[in-house]
Order: sequence, then structure tokens, then C-alpha cells
Amino acid sequence: MKPAPRPLPSSVELPDADATESLGERIALHLHPGDCVLLHGDLGAGKTTLVRGLARGLGCDADQVSSPTFVTMQVYEGESHSLVHIDAYRSSSGTASRGAIDLDEWLRRPEMLIVIEWPERFPGKLPSRVFHLSLEHTATGRLATVRDERQG
Repeated sequence: MKPAPRPLPSSVELPDADATESLGERIALHLHPGDCVLLHGDLGAGKTTLVRGLARGLGCDADQVSSPTFVTMQVYEGESHSLVHIDAYRSSSGTASRGAIDLDEWLRRPEMLIVIEWPERFPGKLPSRVFHLSLEHTATGRLATVRDERQG
């Protein structure tokens, strides 16, 4: 039986891309199939870098992770389940759920772990039990803020 992962801090300073990826690997220890992770942050804040760490932590080929901005979505096969990486940046509010991405369909697949960049583009479509992660630029790198709303 695997030991329980160390609790996640509510915020953490990330001085570089390696620290951002490492945080993603650590967060992966807390995630399960069926979870939905919402990534918040400006362009260039490190969202895809964090997904690369999540992928590595889930046993996916992290070298395959790239920003899905132009293809909207990527699926990475992991050791125990798949990671669906959705980038809704280019979607006008709500259209991604009716167009190229059928978000409702992906959210009904309990074997998948869903990660959504720019989740505000899916108003009214997101589950209430989610894992929020915000990234923002600081003078010394990035600040990640974690809020786990999967319980309760």
C-alpha cells in the first residue's frame, strides 16, 4: 500500500520552470481518475509547464505535452489512466462545449483525469467538485495557489 502523499500547501513560490513541473508531479499524487483540474493564469504563467509535471507524475510521456491552444485538446495515456488536457483559450464563451470539445462527454468519463486551461470559457459547464490551481507572475518567478474543492 502506497503511503499517503504529503499535504499540498495553499500557495507556493515557483522560481523557475523546473519548480513548476515538480509541483505538477506532486499534485499528481493527490489526483484520481474522474477528477477535474482547473488551471487559472495569464498567458505564459506556466499552465502547460505544470501539466507537463502532472503528466510525468501520472506516468504519461511528459515529453509529448505541449500547449493544445491550436488543437484545443490533447489526450496523454498514463500508467493507470489518461490525462485529457483542454485549452479553451481560443474558444468564445461556451462555444467549445458545443463545437470541437464536447466537455460534457469528457466529464462523464470516470477513467479520465481532465485538466482545463481557461475554464472560465465554459460557464455553467464545469462540475462543482474541482481542483483549482492558479499561477501568477511575481518578481521572483511564479506563485501557485491551490484550492481543492473535490470534497464536500
